[in-house]
Amino acid sequence: MCSISLDRPLMSEQLKEELNPLVITIVSATSLPSSPVPFQTLQENCLPAYCQYKFHNLSVHRTNYHKHDTNIYFRDVNVIMAGLMRPEELHEVLSGPPLEIEVHDRDRKLQEKEKKTTKLGAGVDDDILYDVTHLRHKTKVFNSYGIARLNLSELLLGKKSLKMRLPIKCCPTPPLPGGRRHSWNNEMTDIAASREPMPQGHYFGASSQLKVKVEITCPLRMKNISSETEFLDGPFGRIIYLFDYNNVAAMAKLRSEILRINASAFHLRSNSPENMERALSNYIMNFEQDENKDLDFVTGFHILDKRTNIFVLEGLKHKAVKTLWEAVPMKLSGSKREQVVVLYNSNLGFFKRIYDSLHVGLSPIYLSEPVEAIVKQPLVYVRRKVPQSCLQALWRYPFKGKYNDLQALLRLLK
Repeated sequence: MCSISLDRPLMSEQLKEELNPLVITIVSATSLPSSPVPFQTLQENCLPAYCQYKFHNLSVHRTNYHKHDTNIYFRDVNVIMAGLMRPEELHEVLSGPPLEIEVHDRDRKLQEKEKKTTKLGAGVDDDILYDVTHLRHKTKVFNSYGIARLNLSELLLGKKSLKMRLPIKCCPTPPLPGGRRHSWNNEMTDIAASREPMPQGHYFGASSQLKVKVEITCPLRMKNISSETEFLDGPFGRIIYLFDYNNVAAMAKLRSEILRINASAFHLRSNSPENMERALSNYIMNFEQDENKDLDFVTGFHILDKRTNIFVLEGLKHKAVKTLWEAVPMKLSGSKREQVVVLYNSNLGFFKRIYDSLHVGLSPIYLSEPVEAIVKQPLVYVRRKVPQSCLQALWRYPFKGKYNDLQALLRLLK
């Protein structure tokens, strides 16, 4: 081991301000589960435990390997030069979805030379066939792991240090192995069985936690990020509408405003309303329009079930979004059918669109039943019945009256 000491600080104060190091320390993982697979079995059949994550567009960072145990002390330090990122880029990263830290404690070992079956033969061609088949299967190995989600948005409030104990949860359910069978044998071989992922750990039952510490050298206050532009003053705004399924007046008014704005932006105003909506639904934006921060149009999506309408919309905050807010304001008086709930903050700005890949006609997505009824159906949770992405979308559906924080809800809908 080599130890290096300095007689002065490694960075000058000026360099600290320019680079603004962001230090993420994974301190430890505690109460890791020994069920359904005991530690001894994990040590024999799996790689040592480690953590990894990917911060924005940087390469994946991985900790050192450690022996399987109930408590593992990683003490891993990763330094990210936040000052080298553009202010708007850093804001989008920190205000976006939490950083997902993967806790890999059950990655199967890959055998250097797996045992061949005698029915393959002993010729050279068989060796080549085996090597190609082995390589193909090797690239498809899936390992279950735990996930801890680190919310970095508090750094935008000027905090210099965050200390968190994050609950470790199971990763998305892996695809079923499918009992891969070979033509030369009606039973699954030992090789195929060894490639099945280890059962997911019982992290929730064991109350597993990941202790993480985050430090940034210079607090991220607006004046420290940029002297020319406010940190939250991006050109785009976002607005969310929630109202009853039978509130036809609100839906018609809102859709009419969206179509009017988009038809004007893409020079389609001369068409009839029906043709205008059809043209917008088939309109394909080019790269220049997609990247244009002055083109005034609305993107987003519209979902409705048998109870509720939800519009999640984005556009230029001082133009399209402000127009929508003024045309269809919040209404909390009258009957529930007449009420219109709006989540909107005129001071909140973003530097890019996130729904620009959806068509600008905003054709509604119809659900045959209310979401509350759909999520209670047992078949929804049967693997291969519903894609994992659809299941996550159902759980993110913000109709249960618990989302009053616009920033938190927008982070969830990214």
